[in-house]
Amino acid sequence: MDLSQILLFRNEAAPQNRTLRFALWGIALVTLSQIFTFGFHFSTIQYYGILALLNLLILTLTDIHSIKGNLDMWVFWLLMWLSILVNFMDIPREFQSIPRTVSFCLLIIAVGPFFQSPSLLVIKRYLLNILNLGLLFFTLLSFIGYVLHFLPKDNQGYYLGCIDHSMTLGAIAGFTALNCLHEIIKTKPKTPRQRFFICCFVAAVLVTLLAASRTSIGSLGCAAVSYLALSFRGQYVNAVKLVLVFVIVGFIALQFTGNVTAGVESKMEYSASHNSAFYTRKHAWADRWNEIKHHPFFGVGAHSRRYELNAVDNFSSKGQIEAGNAWLFVWSSMGIFAFLLLCVMFFRPMSHLWFNSPPGSDGSLIFGQLCFLAVYMNAESSITAAGSFIFFYTWLIVAIAGQKNETANSTGLELLPMKSAPDTPQTQPEIKA
Repeated sequence: MDLSQILLFRNEAAPQNRTLRFALWGIALVTLSQIFTFGFHFSTIQYYGILALLNLLILTLTDIHSIKGNLDMWVFWLLMWLSILVNFMDIPREFQSIPRTVSFCLLIIAVGPFFQSPSLLVIKRYLLNILNLGLLFFTLLSFIGYVLHFLPKDNQGYYLGCIDHSMTLGAIAGFTALNCLHEIIKTKPKTPRQRFFICCFVAAVLVTLLAASRTSIGSLGCAAVSYLALSFRGQYVNAVKLVLVFVIVGFIALQFTGNVTAGVESKMEYSASHNSAFYTRKHAWADRWNEIKHHPFFGVGAHSRRYELNAVDNFSSKGQIEAGNAWLFVWSSMGIFAFLLLCVMFFRPMSHLWFNSPPGSDGSLIFGQLCFLAVYMNAESSITAAGSFIFFYTWLIVAIAGQKNETANSTGLELLPMKSAPDTPQTQPEIKA
C-alpha cells in the first residue's frame, strides 16, 4: 500500500518548494521524536530553537504579500503579556512567564493561527498529514507492542506503549481513532483500504483503553458521536449500522486482547474510594476557581499559579504546572478576556463547520477533532505549554479550522476543495450492510 494514501487529506498537494517541504518534515520529526520512547530527545533549548528557526524559515519562504495576521490570536498573545505586566511583581520566578510567552509565539508563528493565507493553509494541511501518519505509526506500534509484550508500563502499571507518558499515548491514540473513523467513512465500502482502516480504528480504541486515560476515552466518545452526527446528518440509520459493526468487531477483539480496561478500572476504583469520579482533578479545579475569584480580569499571570491561593501543594521547583483544566487555567492565569477569546477561537469554527461542512468532508473531521480537544481540555492544560506535543497539535488544528476564505467567507477547509478520488464518495456517506 502506498503510504501517501494513508494521509488524511489524500489529494492535498505538497508545497512545491523543496526547502519548505524539508522544514515541514523537520518540524514533524522533531515534535514526534520528543514523545517517542526510542526517538532522539532534544533539550528544551534545542527543541525550542529548532522549531522557532524552522517556523521563521517557513515564513521567509511564503508569499509575504498574501499573509494576513489573525487578530484573535495576536490579541490572545497580547493578553498574556498584559497579565504578566499587571502581576509582574507577584509572579514566582520559577514559572519563567516571559520566556514561556515568547516561546508560545515562536514555536507556532508560521504553522499556528498567528498568520493566515492560502499558501499557509496548504503548509498547515501538509504538516497535519505528516503528523497524522506519525500518530498512526505510534498507535499501531503500541498495539503490536502490547500483543507481543515488548513495550513497557509506567511505575503505576499504566501502559506506555512507545510513548513517554500514558496520558500522551491516550491522546494520540484517540486522535488516530478519530482519523481512522474518517477514512473508513470516506473510503469505498468493502475494499482492502476500508478493511485496513477498520483494523486500525479498533487497534487505536484498544490502545486508548490501555493507556487508561479517562479523559482521552471520554473525549474520543464525544468526538466520535459529534463526527458521526455531522457526517450522517439525515441518515442516522447508517450511523447506527456503523456503530453496531464497531461494537461487534470491538467485542470480538476484546476476547483476544486480555484485560485492556484494567487501568481504567483501577482509576475508577480509586476515585470511588474517595467518593468522587473527578477526585484526581477536583482539587486543581478548586484552586483555579479560587484564583479566578481573586483575579478575574487579568489573572495571576500567564503560565503561572499563585502559591497563597492554592490548597494543593504540588508546585515544582522547575516551574512545571499541573493546572487540571486548560479552560480554567487560561482564565485564572490570563483573565476573563483571554478565556472568552479562547472560546471564540474554538467554538466559532465549530459552529461554522457544523452548518457548512458537507457530510463526510474533511471539515467533518476537523469538527470532530475540535470536539475532542474541547472535552480533553477540561482535564488537561497543555494548551499553553509550548514544549508539549498536544500544544503543537492543538494549535495546528485551531489554525486550520479558523482559516478564512476572503472571497467565500468560509473556513480554509473549503478554500482548497478536495479533488474527487476513485474511492472517495462525494455525496452523503453510506455504509452498506
